[in-house]
Amino acid sequence: MSGDDVWRAPDPEPDPAPGQPGGGQADAAAPSDRPGAAGPYPPPPPPYQQPYQATQGYQGPYPGAAPGGWPPPWAGWGVRPAPPKPGVIPLAPLGLGDVLSGVFTTMRRYVKPLLLPLLGVLAAAAVLFTVYGTVGYLLTSGTFQQLSDQTEAQPTDSQGFTIGVLAIVGGLLLLLCFLAFSLVASVSSAAVLRHAVVGRPVTAGQLWSQARPHLWRVLGAQLLLAAAGLAAVLVALVPATVLGLLTDSGAVFGVLAVLLLLVVLGLGGYAGVRLTLLVPVVVLENRRPVAAIRRAWTLNHGAWWRSLGIPYLIRMIGSFVSQAILAPAWVIGVIGLGLTAGDRVDQYGDTVSGGPSAFGVVFCIAFVLLGLGVATVLTAPITPLTDGLLYVDRRIRREALADSLAAQVGIPVPPSTPGV
Repeated sequence: MSGDDVWRAPDPEPDPAPGQPGGGQADAAAPSDRPGAAGPYPPPPPPYQQPYQATQGYQGPYPGAAPGGWPPPWAGWGVRPAPPKPGVIPLAPLGLGDVLSGVFTTMRRYVKPLLLPLLGVLAAAAVLFTVYGTVGYLLTSGTFQQLSDQTEAQPTDSQGFTIGVLAIVGGLLLLLCFLAFSLVASVSSAAVLRHAVVGRPVTAGQLWSQARPHLWRVLGAQLLLAAAGLAAVLVALVPATVLGLLTDSGAVFGVLAVLLLLVVLGLGGYAGVRLTLLVPVVVLENRRPVAAIRRAWTLNHGAWWRSLGIPYLIRMIGSFVSQAILAPAWVIGVIGLGLTAGDRVDQYGDTVSGGPSAFGVVFCIAFVLLGLGVATVLTAPITPLTDGLLYVDRRIRREALADSLAAQVGIPVPPSTPGV
């Protein structure tokens, strides 16, 4: 069984019509259609084929025992062996501890495949901001020098416009880099789980070649959701606007708009949690955006609170790690900004503190962005890996994915009974 076949979702089988093979009450009770009976279902492989028996070769420590010895003490207690764990998680329904351990074990074992694509994005972002910083320095060095020399701290309109344009362009570039980080991290993290859950090694090049074709589909699915959210906001504002015009009251429009937007926000939050499995569905099942949204919505039925709580707790851990990296970067950047501020002599001959130099501003921004980039690279895979493991958990609970994964690596397991 190939890896793609394992992750392919099972197609729903149509119910047979009465009178057809498999249909009707008499056929439903046929012994050949029951698991464990003669028919298309093979008997489960050892050691789950039958309860423990003394004839299986266990030699008990008690003298005068029956042939084969006494069974171990746990044999009559209904204790089952631990589920197989060929990779980062046990092939069984996952709890919070399993997901948490699986996330950080995956990051430790597959550090190169996960981080090298992100480092590539970081390098591209560094080149982009280096060019931007150089051009910005050349264009604004005179403006900062004027601010440092003038007596009034309030910048002129021309100076304010120059600084504002610099800030807006920098913000847009930063947003673009964050989107690239998020997209690459989510797709590569979902792709690595194909190997991590069965303990199979993969190189960074192999992983990137598998993840790259899904980038546009994931982006398309996310744009569809963003467009749906924007459309919902606009639809919510229509009745508020109409009623406000009919009553010629701004208060009626404001109150109704706020209430409707709160409803839209609540529904959007519910839908966002319900679609937590969207990226793993696109990557692992190779689905198109619309089909992936439908599949993720159906697969995550009945697990809304788990999809809310588990990612939130693990995301908090990632946030603490990110803050521990960003805090020193901020401190060093601010110190550098202060050290580059020079004194000047005003028109009365007094020495006063001047404003920060252009080099100090660029140094501060560059150092903060460096810390932000490192923190983003190290913590970006945490959330998508959590979503991916929740996807694996839902497939195990509902579609017996554990049996297929175990069969892929040659581990005999008992037949699973899918359930929510």
